[in-house]
Amino acid sequence: MDTIKIKKALVKAQMGDYAPMVKDIPYATFKQLNIPFQFNFKQIDEEIAAYIVANGYLDMFPSQMNQLNLLQKGNHFRMETGISSDKDAQFLANAWAKYETIKRADLANTAKESMISRTGSQVSMWDKLIGQDIPELKNQQEALLADFA
Repeated sequence: MDTIKIKKALVKAQMGDYAPMVKDIPYATFKQLNIPFQFNFKQIDEEIAAYIVANGYLDMFPSQMNQLNLLQKGNHFRMETGISSDKDAQFLANAWAKYETIKRADLANTAKESMISRTGSQVSMWDKLIGQDIPELKNQQEALLADFA
């Protein structure tokens, strides 16, 4: 990837314009550079959220609630406005990978924590997002849940 393009995108991102970075530079490329960077969460709109998910930047957000929020915002943009088909496929793959990791960890812990009520938890919000709001992933969700039934 062009070093000048990456530097320009990073400078713009530091000024609050995240579009050039999250649209054109995959997170794996950015991560290799070892440049410390932090998003201002309040400045992320639906379009930027869609590209954050599609290009793998969710890993920069340690909070599951922030990741969930970004997925919701990004999915809304994806459904209403649309993104290119290759980015859409990446969005779905990254959304599924994140959900599957969280759900498998939750299902592994459920047996240990059977006395704790799980309604209203972050996991149930993830279940709703994947099962209802992203219909392309519903079958995968059902298959995953069947594995643990």
